[in-house]
Amino acid sequence: MAGDYIPIDHDLPDKPEVLGIIEATGEPVDVVVFRLFNLWRLADQNTLDGVIRNCGPRGLASRCGGTADFWLAVEAKTKTDENPEGWLVFQDGNAIIPRFKDRFRKSAKQRRIEGRERKQEWRKKKRDNLGTTLGQPVGQTCDHDHLEPEPEPEPEPEPEPEQEQEPEVLGVASATPCAAAAARKARKKPAEDRSREILEVFAHYRTFHPGSFPAPKSGMKEWAKVRARLGEGYSVADLCAAIDGCHRSPYHCGENDKGKVYQNLELIVRDATHVEDLRAIPEQQPVLSEKEMRGQRAGQQWLDRMEEQDAHDATS
Repeated sequence: MAGDYIPIDHDLPDKPEVLGIIEATGEPVDVVVFRLFNLWRLADQNTLDGVIRNCGPRGLASRCGGTADFWLAVEAKTKTDENPEGWLVFQDGNAIIPRFKDRFRKSAKQRRIEGRERKQEWRKKKRDNLGTTLGQPVGQTCDHDHLEPEPEPEPEPEPEPEQEQEPEVLGVASATPCAAAAARKARKKPAEDRSREILEVFAHYRTFHPGSFPAPKSGMKEWAKVRARLGEGYSVADLCAAIDGCHRSPYHCGENDKGKVYQNLELIVRDATHVEDLRAIPEQQPVLSEKEMRGQRAGQQWLDRMEEQDAHDATS
């Protein structure tokens, strides 16, 4: 979406007014044009009529750059026979841009006001259309107690078996939008809250990785995986056992071709297969923390280097 904008002439740097400002102030053309842009942008954002109130030459200097003398020169050098008011007038303590509405059509502030009005009108029409669709007075909310049920058809002599229909709510036909919404709400079962169990699994994982998941949130993918496994019938103890098994597995501890550790929680509870495989790792292997595993790997690397040095000494 484009931001706010103001119209500026392509030949602004070449206009006689700009050349007059350059001659009077000694400022380069790019500085003059940029300060004029700041002036018009300030008026566009904050006024509807181009009157910047309580702002004189010194005020413009602090807001748009330059000095008070620079802005007095703008006032003096932009007046011509065709445009006796010029581009800027200081009057009664205000900075005024003459013919502001003609130059800038609609200011950014005016566009924001009109945008809010359009949104309010659109919301009102939407509310009116909703009331008309439901057959209620405009502005009245949908209320089941005010809707009468449609008459039921008389039974036929030999009705054929029909499929089970969705129950009607409060005697309102299911074709009614309010009734359909109420029926869905009645059928919907509240989701079982497993937050406590999920947090227990995260807490057990942190015994190996204290810096991980300091504040677990329901939007995390690990949270969703743990919840899914609990929904499949696994208990908290089962998932904790899978975490323990992962930290007993030499392969997952880094003893693999890549020397990479595979111990993130998402991997452990990714699916039922991972949980079952990791739970099945023999328990006689010690469960090592991450720090202990790093020490173990460092010790093994030291022993390997010593063996290589001994073999080198023996052959030399």
